[in-house]
Amino acid sequence: MSQKGKSHLLSLVTLTVLTVLSTAYADSTFLVAQPGYQSSDILTSQSVAGYDVQGDNVIAWINDYVNGGSLKLMNTSGTVISDLGTPAGYDYGWNNFVRLDPSGDSVWVGMSVDGNTDDRIYQVDLATQSWAYKATMAGNFEMEFSGGNAYVTGLNSTSWLDPTSIWLLDTSGSNDHDCIAAIGGYSAGFAFDSAGNVYYATNGLADNALISFSAAQVAAAVGASSMDINDATILSDLLGGGYDTTVDEADNVICNANYSGSDTEPESHYVAMWNGNVGSGTNYDVLATAQGPWGDWISLIDSQGNVTVDGSIYQADFYYNGIAELSAVPEPITVTLLLLGSGMLIRKRRL
Repeated sequence: MSQKGKSHLLSLVTLTVLTVLSTAYADSTFLVAQPGYQSSDILTSQSVAGYDVQGDNVIAWINDYVNGGSLKLMNTSGTVISDLGTPAGYDYGWNNFVRLDPSGDSVWVGMSVDGNTDDRIYQVDLATQSWAYKATMAGNFEMEFSGGNAYVTGLNSTSWLDPTSIWLLDTSGSNDHDCIAAIGGYSAGFAFDSAGNVYYATNGLADNALISFSAAQVAAAVGASSMDINDATILSDLLGGGYDTTVDEADNVICNANYSGSDTEPESHYVAMWNGNVGSGTNYDVLATAQGPWGDWISLIDSQGNVTVDGSIYQADFYYNGIAELSAVPEPITVTLLLLGSGMLIRKRRL
């Protein structure tokens, strides 16, 4: 092959590689990835409330403003695999959360009504599609599992004057939920790491922060006096109020926050990862910002795998316009490696 032919071949291969890398993800309509990350939309035609991601599927409450919506198992393209329906005999108002059981055999669903007078939590068997009432908890907001126990954030009260707290959920039928930590402010999501430490991004406090309680603190609070915000470790100050927190399989702590702006600070809506430093200050790296066509407010967040390598962060739009998938940009594929893999590497001519 002539030198001109070799150069043309390498140019074509290089162009192909760059095209593959640049088109792997289409840009999200509302989540703008920062350098090192890329974003795309999933379930763009769906109005999503609570959701959980499992492999290539999403279990989500899909809003229907005529019939009230239902729980659905879908692939990320929005194709419905199974419609799991709604709780029979319950005049619900809206969905708060959808959380897969650690067994993978069922999903837990939190619902509310106006005035929070009959807010219920159900467990749905994925095989039989049967709904089982498990508890009533006024103002339930989000659920997570740790050590075989179910925990829920929310008020557990119809009074907005009571503090938002983390509760150990009582499913015995007596609804005697155990307050683990009284935090205050508006309700927000939370997450446990693999060691049982819990993370929470506050919302509605004078000084919002990403905070944590240790696994030992959580264990000591069960069946005893609850903790409060003063018992927490401050991991980072936050610009704006946190909405939700997730911890990936590598124990990376990711949270989001919404800030409506001020005379000195512009409006900001962002997804951030804690950098491991502890204390006051901005101890996080922003991975993405939101600027959607219908509004910038972001809500529930989820993750799979190690988000710094081959995992993903899933970020929902508060205005129910779908979910964005945020992933680390893969390492570039070199032309030499590609040619080796295809058997096209041109050997040097021996003299």
